[in-house]
Amino acid sequence: MEAQRRLRFKEKPNRKVSDLVWVQKTIDLWPRERPKLTAAQAKGKAYEKKVAKLVEELAEELSNTREILHNPWFKFRDRHGVAHAQPDYLLVAHDQVYVFEVKLTQRPQAIAQLQDLYGPLAMLYFKRPVVLLAVYKNFRHMNEVHLIKHLSEAKANGRVYTIHWLG
Repeated sequence: MEAQRRLRFKEKPNRKVSDLVWVQKTIDLWPRERPKLTAAQAKGKAYEKKVAKLVEELAEELSNTREILHNPWFKFRDRHGVAHAQPDYLLVAHDQVYVFEVKLTQRPQAIAQLQDLYGPLAMLYFKRPVVLLAVYKNFRHMNEVHLIKHLSEAKANGRVYTIHWLG
């Protein structure tokens, strides 16, 4: 039974951007009729929507916030060809961009997405330093987690900072 569960929830490998040529913001790519989510996926999406409140609170800490983007689509070209990506939240400030990946339960996939995909895309598109943040409700392990409570604790250094938010 555990083997079936692992197969059913097997995560697809993340795209790792290499030799990024260009990136542009694009329109919503989802079809009008979205696929039906599993119960676990629906819980994750509901949590992601609640995180909007957290992102707004964190934006208030900054005096230079320009905009908050929820699920923006980006089209890009790298050495592998043209592809699309959709980070969960972007908080755009005058001096840097904060990229948020939201997961109900901690997953290594979040760190890989931030470092290998969303971070490089945001850096090229906005042409400013990028701070990477993973937001989790539930933790599986605490090793190599850089917990923060305020954005002022996070730096644009390629490290993924973690926010534990219960919603």
